[in-house]
Amino acid sequence: PSKSEKQELDRIRREVKGLALEKDTEEEYEKEGDEAFWKFSKKVNKYPKQCIRWSPGGKPLPIAAENPPPLSKLDGSSPPNCPHCGAPRVYEMQLLPTAIYFFDHYWRTWEASCADQAPCGLSFGSVFLYTCTGHCGTGEYRSEFVHVQEEV
Repeated sequence: PSKSEKQELDRIRREVKGLALEKDTEEEYEKEGDEAFWKFSKKVNKYPKQCIRWSPGGKPLPIAAENPPPLSKLDGSSPPNCPHCGAPRVYEMQLLPTAIYFFDHYWRTWEASCADQAPCGLSFGSVFLYTCTGHCGTGEYRSEFVHVQEEV
């Protein structure tokens, strides 16, 4: 089938499944306006209850084009090397904004027993954790590199 026939088949499949994605001009504009957010939403909406994306050595999923997380040595935006052994750090996991709900729930539970301390409020787009490839911790905790992307 031609490209237009494939597109028509895909559209019909989506309608049959109840997921008709008729793209109006506003949706197309939103995708073009912030493609990083569109990709983030598309990926995260597959599993909307996820709070953590764990993928050692994988690729981070930025929530916006502004202040993107470091990727790798290849693109020149790598995180700093480990200050203990000098080995490069790689992406390991990402904390998603859905985690704020759980933090808030536990904060409220804790706050009930500590009424004299007010919550500071927590907001972020994503938190990316990069770990040492040299595994130099040898049983002791070591600080790692964290990149925080603000909420959109």
